[in-house]
Amino acid sequence: MREIGGRGSLAGPRAIALLLGATLVLAALLAWQAQDAARSHRRAAEGTLRDDSRFAAREFLRRARFEVDHFGLYPIIYVLSANERAFPGGALPDREEIARLSRRMRNGPLPARALFRLDVATGTVSASPEAPEDLVAWVRANLPGLVAGKTPPEGELAAETISVAGAPRTIVYGVSPDSSRICLAFEVDTKDLAPFLERAFADGPLLPAAAGAEPIPLFLELSDAWGRVLLRRGSSFDAALGFEERLAGPRAGIFRGMTLRVSVPAEAARRLLVGGLPPSRLPVVLGALTLAAGLLAAAVALARRERAVAAMRSDFVSAVSHELRTPLAQIRLFAETLMLERTRTAEERRRSLAIIDQEARRLSHLVDNTLQFTRAERGTIALELADHDLSGIVRDAIEAFSPIAAARGVRVAVQIPETLMARVDEGAVRQILINLLDNAVKYGPPGQQVVVGLESGPRSLRLFVEDQGPGIAPGDRERIWEKFARLPRRDQAHAGGAGIGLSVVRDLASLHGATARVEAGVGSGSRFVVEFPPAAAAPSLEGIPAGGKA
Repeated sequence: MREIGGRGSLAGPRAIALLLGATLVLAALLAWQAQDAARSHRRAAEGTLRDDSRFAAREFLRRARFEVDHFGLYPIIYVLSANERAFPGGALPDREEIARLSRRMRNGPLPARALFRLDVATGTVSASPEAPEDLVAWVRANLPGLVAGKTPPEGELAAETISVAGAPRTIVYGVSPDSSRICLAFEVDTKDLAPFLERAFADGPLLPAAAGAEPIPLFLELSDAWGRVLLRRGSSFDAALGFEERLAGPRAGIFRGMTLRVSVPAEAARRLLVGGLPPSRLPVVLGALTLAAGLLAAAVALARRERAVAAMRSDFVSAVSHELRTPLAQIRLFAETLMLERTRTAEERRRSLAIIDQEARRLSHLVDNTLQFTRAERGTIALELADHDLSGIVRDAIEAFSPIAAARGVRVAVQIPETLMARVDEGAVRQILINLLDNAVKYGPPGQQVVVGLESGPRSLRLFVEDQGPGIAPGDRERIWEKFARLPRRDQAHAGGAGIGLSVVRDLASLHGATARVEAGVGSGSRFVVEFPPAAAAPSLEGIPAGGKA
């Protein structure tokens, strides 16, 4: 396609494309800013909820330490201390004795599997009869060093999570309340902590009352050092909103080495935060960017299409101007020859008049085509359908076109019945046939034979024009009906035309309810076929105003 009007004519579409591109870039920047702000807002909200989860975890650990230490562990120390006061250096009580002495305590202490006593001054370790030998050996080897290292602080209990003979063990120890030289220790099973943990969890909301009128349904999970879950409440842990910690340090007590996980559920965020947890804006941002990109692509496509249409229209005006100028120049030349009486014989006068008639017909045909095309563009073609002898219309059109065909030595053969009635618009059918004949003469070789046929079938009436030209490739048989379409052929560079003749044919055929197509001819040429519906099936134009679109 040529650039019509020079480079300046492309400035408009290019400027529009640049502006639209800049708009898309600006929209992308704004979208990125909006997404970044939304992401920052969500991170802040998630951080607040993680702080709530951390607070709930700390509160639960405080309660659990209180429940386990005061009602599960200290009673055992008190019983052992009482036994030490009553029987200094004597045998340690067994588990049944501890249970008997602790019956009046709240829910009883933790079951103690084995009991130990360490004389800090001498390093002597005593054990209860049920203590296994491998565990006694570990206590004798390690407990003196732990106590000498000031673990735990005086008045508190500490715990060691160990593995002896492949079995998990938990040893709790602390300095006797009656004598700092005596350290008392015992073994417990962490599974026995469950009732104490249940009471700690049920002892009121873990988050402050200001966080909501009703308790927040938290997820909470406490598992020991071997991965055994001691307590789990809630459905699932949300890592983005939760808090997870492996408990360490001497003040973790018996929970040292255990893992505590707490998270606030996303559905409860609205009760903890004003407006709740902000949703992700990414789908909206991506959707807006996709829409903007689609609009930009559509705008660019429309701009390119508009440029192509403008170029085609410019070519059309140029071609029509050229086509009009040629017959007008011929008419003027031979008219002046006659007016100035430059002809020498009657034969020359007749020849001049014949050329004037031929060029006038050509000019009339071109003007009719142009008018019909502009009406089709505006949608103002109006047909007057009536019963006509289609054979007679075809003969009249061939006779009107014969001077143009004769100028190139083209013979027109006719294959039509004597009479064939059809409901058509006489002028439109004549223009269809003349356009097809003009196309055959223009693109076919000089001296060829063009066949015009008319056939009647049970379902249609077929009008065809077959030439002896180079033919049309199957891939181009639809494109030739488009406006301004012309196939590039080096051997036909001399052929004029504005590229609207076949477009007019298809438009007029469509208004009749007919179809127009091209197929291979008998020889090397092409056969153009217009297939009209039977007379009874022809479209009615009743109710369509004059000048309205059919």
